[in-house]
Amino acid sequence: MKKIDRDKVYEKYDGKCAYCGKPVFRKTFQVDHIIPKANWMREVLRLKLIGDVNGLDNLNPCCRRCNIWKHSNSLEVFRIDVAAQLERARRYSRNFRMAEDFGLVEATGKKNIEFYFEKVRER
Repeated sequence: MKKIDRDKVYEKYDGKCAYCGKPVFRKTFQVDHIIPKANWMREVLRLKLIGDVNGLDNLNPCCRRCNIWKHSNSLEVFRIDVAAQLERARRYSRNFRMAEDFGLVEATGKKNIEFYFEKVRER
């Protein structure tokens, strides 16, 4: 990807990950395909999309963690996966359960996961 294109993606959300909202560094941020390359043709036909898989409208800046976690999933599958993290932490992490028991962390129980880019778009 050309430097000018990377810069446009980076600036899309003011240097923040489009998913979690954490600041990302210009040199190390990753570019995520909102509709993954693997699903592009199917989604083009299903949603009658016009554009390019590598077009700015289909690219988001993101941190490494979110990009790895999202992988080639749709936004809705990624959203469901993020929402499942609290129960996974309780089920598989003694450290999390202990921290919760001693009041070091407090789970909100929030089920409606809203990505950073959705919050910013609403303003």
